[in-house]
Amino acid sequence: MTTFTTEDRIRAMFETELEPIPFAGMVNLNNPQMTQEAIAAELGVSRQTVRNIEASAFKKIRKALFEKGINREDLV
Repeated sequence: MTTFTTEDRIRAMFETELEPIPFAGMVNLNNPQMTQEAIAAELGVSRQTVRNIEASAFKKIRKALFEKGINREDLV
């Protein structure tokens, strides 16, 4: 397991383009054009795992927006 200190997290926020990802280490995910395959390779997991994480994140976002009464049209 990779453990990050507060210093690691501060350095990641201000000094580098790397993100501290648990169990993967310091990972560069700042390219918005990265494919699921590229993210999977960077994290050392399968593309399907990345897809599942992405789907779960979108589901949580939709639920939070619904609970706050924010419609899709409000965001566009």
